[in-house]
Amino acid sequence: MHERPVGRPIFITITGVLQTFLSLVLLCFAIAGGFSYISTIYMLLAAMGLLTAAGNFRLRNWARFSTLTFSALFIVLPIGVVIFYIRLNNLRDPNNAADDDLMAYLAGILFVLMLIALTLAALGGFWLYYFNRRSIKQLFANAEKESS
Repeated sequence: MHERPVGRPIFITITGVLQTFLSLVLLCFAIAGGFSYISTIYMLLAAMGLLTAAGNFRLRNWARFSTLTFSALFIVLPIGVVIFYIRLNNLRDPNNAADDDLMAYLAGILFVLMLIALTLAALGGFWLYYFNRRSIKQLFANAEKESS
């Protein structure tokens, strides 16, 4: 009986495509921000994301660990947004009507940011689960051995 060769699972391919897309979006934010410390951090994260995507396409074990690191960051991200929202609400002056309009506007923006952050947290949770599965660990380990 002829054995079928094991290929790259579709979720790893989707992860690589998604990592490439998110890294390019982050790179656009970095370029739009000009030269600053934040833009430099964005550029470094974008470069790491692009390298991780390339490593996932090639089933490199270091890329699996990098994806796990990014997934942990994605899970922690909503905590920062919530803390920022709470701090912003504490700055509001209840006696100033203009503050109410501004706060309503900022609350809308933060709501959208929270939806994005929660979506990324869900993606991070999935990656954390998926890339820690025994079969995926074995796939990356075998691909690493075959490439050596």
